[in-house]
Formats: sequence, structure tokens, C-alpha cells
Amino acid sequence: MNNHYRPISCNFYDILQDYATKGTCVKILYLSELNELLSSSSIIKDFITTAGKEEYVLLANGDKIRLDRITKIQQTINPNYEDYFKNSCG
Repeated sequence: MNNHYRPISCNFYDILQDYATKGTCVKILYLSELNELLSSSSIIKDFITTAGKEEYVLLANGDKIRLDRITKIQQTINPNYEDYFKNSCG
């Protein structure tokens, strides 16, 4: 997986913020640094941006996930990963 941060779409960011504002427990699918598909279920507590302009979501369960590695939240696919799900078996 490319480790360079790739900004997510404004629409997808708005969806993440909407879930955070509502305090909804969400299921997030994301890719690890080893390109493993992982999942985490929790409430979005905060967003942070590093000095290198990488954006992360902080979850109530302690997970910290880089936004460009999120493939799906609930039933919404990150537009950067549409082809990933078209070509998967699941």
C-alpha cells in the first residue's frame, strides 16, 4: 500500500463528521499498513491532522485510523475504494 496520504473527498468527510456529530456507533472497514482489511465498531470522538497534513479519526474504543485508509463506513464506500469492492468476493 502506498504510504503517502491521499485526501478523501469532501462528501465522504462530511459523512464521517455527520456520524461524529450524532454520536452514532459505526462500523468502519479500513486497510492496515500491511494492506489487511480490518474493521472497528465504535463512536467517532474526534478528528486530528498531523504536521504532515495526514488526517485521522479517533474512536471511542481507542483506535486511530488514517482517513485515506477507510474503505467503508456503515454502508457508504469511500469513493477512493469503489474499485476495491467491485473486484472483491465479499
